[in-house]
Amino acid sequence: LSGNREDAVGERKRLFPIAPNNVIRDLAFFFLSAFAVLALATGYWSFVSRDSLVSRGDNPRALILYNRTQSERGRILDRDGAVLAETTGAPDDYTRHYELREAAAHITGYASFSYGLSGIEAAADSTLSGDERLTDFERWWRHDLLGEIQVGRDVQLTLDLNLQQSAFDALAGRPGAIVIVGPASGDLLALASSPSFDPARLDADFETISANVNGPLINRATTALYPASQLLALFPPTLDLSSAPDLPIPTSPADSDKVSPLQMALLAAAIVNNGEMPAPRLMTSVQTATGHPIAVIPPDAADALRARFESNAVSLSLTLPGYAVTLPSGFGEGTVGWFIGFAPDGSYAICVLLEDGTGAEAAETAVLALK
Repeated sequence: LSGNREDAVGERKRLFPIAPNNVIRDLAFFFLSAFAVLALATGYWSFVSRDSLVSRGDNPRALILYNRTQSERGRILDRDGAVLAETTGAPDDYTRHYELREAAAHITGYASFSYGLSGIEAAADSTLSGDERLTDFERWWRHDLLGEIQVGRDVQLTLDLNLQQSAFDALAGRPGAIVIVGPASGDLLALASSPSFDPARLDADFETISANVNGPLINRATTALYPASQLLALFPPTLDLSSAPDLPIPTSPADSDKVSPLQMALLAAAIVNNGEMPAPRLMTSVQTATGHPIAVIPPDAADALRARFESNAVSLSLTLPGYAVTLPSGFGEGTVGWFIGFAPDGSYAICVLLEDGTGAEAAETAVLALK
């Protein structure tokens, strides 16, 4: 029997010259080494050579973005069908044209191969680029394999092209914002922010734009917050503006006594809307109002504020019923000039904010915006 055991051991050694434990050890060492190399390579490309990788012409993400910006993107239209943005040119040489250029840049946004998408161009990209109704397979088959030009659909906004241009012109290059809203519908008729930039020249001018200390990329109408304590004192102390307005472009919630011009315009709308602050709306063909009017002022208090604003128009020789105030900006001796008001017939509400300005200047700017 002992001889048989020795023969069996010898046979195993002949068939398996390396012990099983050694094999397991070697395999473990191999896989640990492979994972270590993989981790080092990932770290290298993620941190050390990230920029060079991103800028490579065969970067798939860059190619995807190129396809989005070099397709027949749909048009962005105003409330009456006037063109705000459209694609011109031939395949492989498309150009995105923006009718109002600087006047609506913060709303339309930009579609840039180098810097991506912003504004409505980003929010409605699936519609504008034509991706909305395509499956991944259809997109690969028709666009990537067969080379078909991807055709997008149009998006319509609540903006009024002429009113938007007029509001931007009224700011005359001064840092500030103007918001005009329909009190009953919540339709945003104008959202002007200054200073601004030409979205069609973003790639060429980006370094200059981003280096501008006045922040032309900031949407002062919807995201910038300004001291407004004296204006907020007109409204009930229970007023809650801690939620950002729900729009397809970036917005900011109030921070203590600092609010955005958009929020003040919506409060002005509440005065002529029986105390109800409307849910703002910017897109009509894709987006519908996701909220509902919020009662922020008792009806009798709203009536009293309306009468007070109308009285101000007479006593202060204001063309529009409203309230103008100059407040410290919180930065040195700087000020902010506010005006909130509405049309005598209640068809629109308006807010004007001027950095380093006065309430009187803001009131004058409101009149210019509505001419």
